[in-house]
Amino acid sequence: VEGRNLWRLRTPADVQQSIRVLERATAADANYAPAYAALADAYNITMSGLSPAARYERAKAYAERAVALQPDLADGHTSLAFLRYKFEWRWDDAERHFKSALATGITDQFLLAAYADFLIARGRPQEALQLITTEAVRLMGASSGSVVLIYPTSGFLEIQADQGLPRNA
Repeated sequence: VEGRNLWRLRTPADVQQSIRVLERATAADANYAPAYAALADAYNITMSGLSPAARYERAKAYAERAVALQPDLADGHTSLAFLRYKFEWRWDDAERHFKSALATGITDQFLLAAYADFLIARGRPQEALQLITTEAVRLMGASSGSVVLIYPTSGFLEIQADQGLPRNA
């Protein structure tokens, strides 16, 4: 948990500290798949301080290990999907892993943002919008209030919890 929380801060120092924490976790338990997925994510982003080639090799090894250890781990599939998309341009494989992550029923901001980015890059912005709005409404459940999403090309989108419908703000 500490390693993942540090990674979410996205500063070079925090990401590098998250790597140290997560490497200690995998040393303590070589079969702890969530730590491998988190390590893959830490190496997938530029804040690790390594060159793209070095980051890629480590991210790939950790993501593949996470999925091998725990095939139903959403984070593992998200890490592998991100790697397949951003580093390898293996579109079909990336989408398969994004869908495997979503199929677990566990979604987080990184999964949604990465998959939406992938869909937009593949020329499918309407699917990206549908994904984000559907998942935002699902995550809000029966709560009240709204979530505001910012899209650089289309302005703001507000999702009302009680209506479940997007509304341009």
